[in-house]
Amino acid sequence: MFYREFDIESVIREHTVTQKTSDISSSATILIVDDDLAFRVLLRKMLGEQGYTVVEAEDGQQALAIMIQSIPDLIISDIRMPQMDGFEFFKRLSKNPHWSGLPFIYLTAYNDYESYRQSKELGVDDFLSKPVDMPLLLSVIKGRLHRAGQIKKALDTELDTIKKKLLHLFSHEFRTPLTHIKGVSDILTDESVNFDEDSLRKFYQILKDGTDRLQILMEEFLTVARIEASYAMREAQQFRAPFDLSRVVDEVKLQFMERAKEKEITLIKEMPRQDVRVTGCEVQIREILRRLMDNAITYTSKDGVIKLSLTILDRAISVEIQDSGLGIESHELPHIFERFYQVGRNRNEQQGIGLGLYISRTFAEINGGTLNVSSIPGVGSKFTLLLPQ
Repeated sequence: MFYREFDIESVIREHTVTQKTSDISSSATILIVDDDLAFRVLLRKMLGEQGYTVVEAEDGQQALAIMIQSIPDLIISDIRMPQMDGFEFFKRLSKNPHWSGLPFIYLTAYNDYESYRQSKELGVDDFLSKPVDMPLLLSVIKGRLHRAGQIKKALDTELDTIKKKLLHLFSHEFRTPLTHIKGVSDILTDESVNFDEDSLRKFYQILKDGTDRLQILMEEFLTVARIEASYAMREAQQFRAPFDLSRVVDEVKLQFMERAKEKEITLIKEMPRQDVRVTGCEVQIREILRRLMDNAITYTSKDGVIKLSLTILDRAISVEIQDSGLGIESHELPHIFERFYQVGRNRNEQQGIGLGLYISRTFAEINGGTLNVSSIPGVGSKFTLLLPQ
């Protein structure tokens, strides 16, 4: 970057020439935060001629008051200002989720290395010096607004995709148990019909299955809400402690013995003779293993085999859950840990909303571990949980 001696008249003349050859036209709103009135007047004129709407503030405190009423598209701020300087102003913006992603440019006469270093450490987009190189500033503004527009478009597209997935999931996963519950309730409340004991038992089982399914769905959504709100991270930190992982693996295996027996699935366990201790949130790690076992049994056919292996490595503890189930197509493997992704949904109408593996990998990561998968269609899948020793 290069800078010239500051001369308002020459800048205006140069800008007039630039404007004739420029096709920049924008309705974006730019907030200028600077205690120098003459400089604000200059920027207001320059940016106004480019089609931008300009809002002004004398310091960070006044700028925050303005932003409560109206959020700009981009901010240009000085650093040294009374009441609240540019550094504190940016820190306040970063704490507000509605403001933290706004394009932010420091434009200051304090172009020393320490100010530059501190601005980059805070995460400011650009750092320009006074006297201002107006063509450069206009290019930076145009680039930052363009990038912000791209990010917004991408987020809107992702949000629209999530909305469509949610609509489909709600219409199918919630409607099915509710329809069963409503149908059975209507039958049981019909006083003109008498039911024998066997029929009543079947109706009660339908009601139980439906309510159990709804409870699972609500727990899935609540768990994701805890993750997104960082509660799960704080939980992992608060309840981090050493525990015996071999005991947890044993208990998870016992929890699924009855389901495996019903499907005539063989459960095999391979573990060291000694206790295997790790440090983490036991509740979350147990939840990872429970979800992986539930998936393994769900997708393993009759007479299949599921193998649980606990291995002590050089710097980690490995837990593997390998099944002889349907397997996962190679093109699906990169996506299976995404929210709402359901493996083979078009082929297999297994109930689920595609959050289990997302929750499992997130729990693994916030406990300092990893969760990976390998799979061969028609042969089976192997999920590997690695936890630090």
